[in-house]
Amino acid sequence: MQIKSIEVHGLWSYREPVTIDLTGLPLVVGVGDNGAGKSMLLIEAPLVAFYGRFPSKTVAESITTGATSGKVTVVFGIGDATYRVSRTYPRKGSGTGQVHVADDTAKSGWRAISDPGHRATDAAILNLLGMNYETATMTWAAEQGKYGRFASAQPIERFKLLATVFDLDKYGPMAAAAKRRFDEATATVTRIDGRIAELTETLDGPVSEEGDEPEDQDGQDLLARLRKLSDDDLHWKSQSLDKEIDRITVSIADLASSDPTRKAHEARQARDLVRNDRQSKHAAADAQRQRAEVALEQARTRGASARAAADQQFQAAVDGGRQRAIATKNQAAQIRRCRSGC
Repeated sequence: MQIKSIEVHGLWSYREPVTIDLTGLPLVVGVGDNGAGKSMLLIEAPLVAFYGRFPSKTVAESITTGATSGKVTVVFGIGDATYRVSRTYPRKGSGTGQVHVADDTAKSGWRAISDPGHRATDAAILNLLGMNYETATMTWAAEQGKYGRFASAQPIERFKLLATVFDLDKYGPMAAAAKRRFDEATATVTRIDGRIAELTETLDGPVSEEGDEPEDQDGQDLLARLRKLSDDDLHWKSQSLDKEIDRITVSIADLASSDPTRKAHEARQARDLVRNDRQSKHAAADAQRQRAEVALEQARTRGASARAAADQQFQAAVDGGRQRAIATKNQAAQIRRCRSGC
């Protein structure tokens, strides 16, 4: 953003309209007696135009004595576009403001991009500049008697400022949401692990071979239950176990597709980026973001490998469970045949 001109009328010591043209000037120095209005014209006027903030306690104190209203207009450029923000303050009442953009097709050469009013003007300026009054006065605008605000600010204030300037504060809600999903996923994994343990314990129960009776009481109870089951009962129980295993497989697949760990990692990377980036230069921030992107890509690769290994282990466990279920069924059928004809 580059300021091209400043116009003040009816504010402070500027009873008559005063305009300074800054187009193409890389450096501007205000020289004059104390109290002549240098800071008001070069510093306070742009802040009033952009943010509607006055150095005095009330607006009326800033309106020139004898004037009924005050007005400030600032023309500035962003990229290839030229904008104009104007605000008018009557001695009584709230006044108005509006933002325009240069447009050769418009009759006046300017086209409004905000509704009249201070709130609409504030929103348009915030959208264009990407920073509020507090951020502006800690970075590019140094008010008289308030120099060094960024250096003297508390770490948390500098953290918030840098997050706002580089548009990184959006990662805070993302990190919270990722943590919630991670906690939910962890609870789901715990439930699935518990159910797998139950199935494994059921499938691994002792069954006698060649008609021998199991030595332990649990084995005897299992054998007694198996002898009471028909072929249809065994088939139904086998199908039930297969369905339960399929349901768990689908649950784990859904969990893997949501990948909450990767999202939590991305949020932590973004948070660490903001925490470590304490410099105000945009080039340094860009380099930090590039390194973060590389780290995120590496994390995605590692996450994919870990998920593939976990899926392979789970599939092996599922296959083993099915085989044990089939063996249990066959063994029970053999025991029943032995009772009938052996």
